[in-house]
Amino acid sequence: MGWASIASWILVYTDPILLCYKEQSGESLSLLFLAIWLTGDITNLLGSVWQGLIPTVIILALYYTVCDVILIFQVFYYRRKRRLHPELYQPVALSDGLAPPELNGSTSAPAPAVASEQSPLLSSFSAHAPADAPLSPALQRARNILSYAGGFVLIVIVGIVAWFVNAKAAQKGRVEEVWDTTAQVVGWISAFLYLGSRLPQLALNRKTKCAGLSLLMFAFAVCGNTTYVASILLTSTSPQHLLVNAPWLLGSGGTIFLDLVVLGQFIAYAKERRLEAEAARQPIFADDESAVDDEDEA
Repeated sequence: MGWASIASWILVYTDPILLCYKEQSGESLSLLFLAIWLTGDITNLLGSVWQGLIPTVIILALYYTVCDVILIFQVFYYRRKRRLHPELYQPVALSDGLAPPELNGSTSAPAPAVASEQSPLLSSFSAHAPADAPLSPALQRARNILSYAGGFVLIVIVGIVAWFVNAKAAQKGRVEEVWDTTAQVVGWISAFLYLGSRLPQLALNRKTKCAGLSLLMFAFAVCGNTTYVASILLTSTSPQHLLVNAPWLLGSGGTIFLDLVVLGQFIAYAKERRLEAEAARQPIFADDESAVDDEDEA
């Protein structure tokens, strides 16, 4: 379960890092959320090392921290690049999926949008390159199903392979954790930072209707936290083990609940997002409608 959790989080973090590199943009990442995450991950790493928790928990804490640093570096680097070389970028899509209008009928590229700290958490990135032709609903649905299935199969395979590889080491057993007050304080700080980082996102989703959120990433985040909690509980259920690991259990367990709420919001607002997208494509005036017809005929 521990190694399956690592595989889940590799999938979660790989997507934004690769998208940020591919699109040369960090406009949709909020530095406020990344700062909270980094602080939580650093305290998580320090607490898990001091407390001597199971190896996969420590490895994950280190991986979280490294990925946060990479994302923050990308945000600063690509925002600086956008500011110094605006000619390389086309209009950035807003949260409703529409590009900002051109000013005064000018055909020149508009100024690049300024990143907002209210940008959706784990959102899809604003592309500066011409967008690919949209897939049909059936093809998009099939693509999503394959993405989910492929990711979950990978997670299961990694967990099984790691279990076989570590079978001999697991037979030796492990030393029961000893309470460390300093480590516990740091662990509880990390837990509350993790839980607190989700609350602004829940409030923001009510305004944005979850536009721009990556459903796939949240699904794998739930999977990663679930296997993370399972790895701790399956190691031992002794009162001492549960007490020592309480901050990590609460931090991940509470995040699972909050991420499920986010997924619920995503489903609940699906109809409103679809209606808004359709309304945005409707012409406002009769001349606009004829122009749209002319474009379709062309």
